[in-house]
Amino acid sequence: MGKAQGKNRSGDVKRKKTYSFDRMKRGENAFLMAPNMQGFFVTCNRGREGKAVREICDLLDEYSERLWPLEENDNKDQDNAENDKKEQREPLSIEEQIAQEIADIKSTKKKPKRFISVPVSIDCLAFIQSKPPVIPPELAQNILEDLVETGQSRTRFCSRLIPVQNTCYANLDEIVSVASKIVRPILEEEVEPSTFSLVVKVRNCEKLTRDKIIPPVAALMNDKHKVDLENAEYAVVIEVFKNICAIGLVRNYYKLKRFNLQAIAQSKIAESEADSKKSEVTTTSSN
Repeated sequence: MGKAQGKNRSGDVKRKKTYSFDRMKRGENAFLMAPNMQGFFVTCNRGREGKAVREICDLLDEYSERLWPLEENDNKDQDNAENDKKEQREPLSIEEQIAQEIADIKSTKKKPKRFISVPVSIDCLAFIQSKPPVIPPELAQNILEDLVETGQSRTRFCSRLIPVQNTCYANLDEIVSVASKIVRPILEEEVEPSTFSLVVKVRNCEKLTRDKIIPPVAALMNDKHKVDLENAEYAVVIEVFKNICAIGLVRNYYKLKRFNLQAIAQSKIAESEADSKKSEVTTTSSN
């Protein structure tokens, strides 16, 4: 009896070890990024990655529904039209009505997610993959500009929110190829001359450096766009980590505090405090 129990305990231990290994392989210690992804890099303090992911996904969901609601509404309209046709054919029994309601609830729950957290196994960093119709730069820009306008921070744990338009392997030829497609819209003839900068960061990758990446990517830009490292209108953001490179083209990168949510919120607080002090001084001097 005791031996049998001992065997069961041994089996339980083995199963737990297997589960632990699988969880580790698929979860926090996995690196599941791949080429042809779009989404957002999120930076945060160490140990806050999970909380940062949850709060930023909620915020991304909220804004994406404002910016791209048509697809969901169109699906609802189509479902309603189909239901109307069914009702016109013949009346449903009580059992059929209940079954239809249950099916509707299940279909709502199965609504595809627009944002998925992809493990990267790098401290202080998370990647949120986005699905169409989301356009990462437009979504990030809306969130940041609202923060500038209102001064009301919607996040506690997220620092930077960097949009990514595409990913590729950390190979110089592939990086240049992907970057050329991303910057193409601002190289069109109808685009007014402006300024640009390259923002390149390399993490956990020994075969590439900033100095290797910058020259060939900078060569893609034509003469009408001048380099400005302090206040460029356009910024090509290139993030390399391990064997993957992520690239995005953003506007007003420096005006928006390098797309740092916390920095924008803190600057708005400082502005508000400065304005309050000025009004106090004015009131005192007038008295």
